Amino acid sequence: MKKENMEVNTKSMNKAVKCALDAYKNFKGLCKRSDNLIVVDYTQPSFKKRLHVVDIKSKEVLRSYHVAHGEGSSDPHNTAYAIRFSDRNESHMSSLGAMVTDDTYFGKHGYSMRLNGLESSNSSVRRRCIVVHSALYVTEAYILKKGRAGQSWGCPAVDPAISNALIQENKGGVFFFAYYE
Repeated sequence: MKKENMEVNTKSMNKAVKCALDAYKNFKGLCKRSDNLIVVDYTQPSFKKRLHVVDIKSKEVLRSYHVAHGEGSSDPHNTAYAIRFSDRNESHMSSLGAMVTDDTYFGKHGYSMRLNGLESSNSSVRRRCIVVHSALYVTEAYILKKGRAGQSWGCPAVDPAISNALIQENKGGVFFFAYYE
């Protein structure tokens, strides 16, 4: 895998960001913070940077990162792609739709951030322990070697090199939107 293949698909990112900003209008009253939002574009493979931090006022993408999807969401023919989603317990799938970031804690994956679901497609994420956490299987080195990020049990896991800063910057009420067409 070449590094340039790992970068953002701008056209897809713009579509996902627009959808997230539109959704934010319906849920902003449930968000304690109105500075940023996070959108995960699951239409893109895991070797692409598909988690985007967006400034709500300017609508500008501030940063983009790699992010894992749940192993149960993976296409059995190419695990770089997520094609199935669920909010069922033990499904090991990623959930879609509007969520909000919550508190942080130190767990088995280190510094982690809880998510609360705002729709029926993700109302169980808190109970399922779907959290933003670090994982070595989302590092650039892992992706270059394997051609994809590894899979989580449904969590949007990120590279340990950026996880603490991402969590610290977006904890406590930031709109989080998991997108798929």
